[in-house]
Amino acid sequence: DKLGYSLDDMLGLKLWELVPRGQESRVLHYLERLVAQGQGSIETVLVAKDGRPVDVEIHATALLDQVRGGLIHSRAFVRDVTERRRLEQELRRQTILMAKALDVVGLMNVQFAIQGDTVYVLEVNPRASRTVPFVAKVIGEPIAKIASRICGSAVIFSSEPVSARTTSGGVLAGATRPASPLAEKSG
Repeated sequence: DKLGYSLDDMLGLKLWELVPRGQESRVLHYLERLVAQGQGSIETVLVAKDGRPVDVEIHATALLDQVRGGLIHSRAFVRDVTERRRLEQELRRQTILMAKALDVVGLMNVQFAIQGDTVYVLEVNPRASRTVPFVAKVIGEPIAKIASRICGSAVIFSSEPVSARTTSGGVLAGATRPASPLAEKSG
């Protein structure tokens, strides 16, 4: 309905008539994953009947023939996410403006509330103490631990990922600990 096609139109279309140029390989990869795993989700763009692109999220399940192999039937739910993507872009824009205005270097945590077309800023935390654990989990690196070690060490920077430069003792390879000011006074 959001794409403007009737049920009869949809039944007469081939999938590739809905996929814009440049998205074919991405959609094909998704279909291969769908057949291999039996279900899957993707965010992509489909072409509406009037030719305009529509941002969509597709959730699909596949019924596979376990004896002969291959796809017997599939079912997909398609949801228009154009408005959500527009809102995400606006939140990114506002976040960047706030970071520049506050001279934030590094991460910051921002909490928004949205009512209709109005965006409210509830909190801006330039230290990002609540964000770092989530980012660390996503990228698979112990960011807080690394940061605390860097604060106490002079690190020779490398193009290798941090985890590749960590020794078994947990100290960054190539790092040298600066002399303690207390050791200098007592010595």
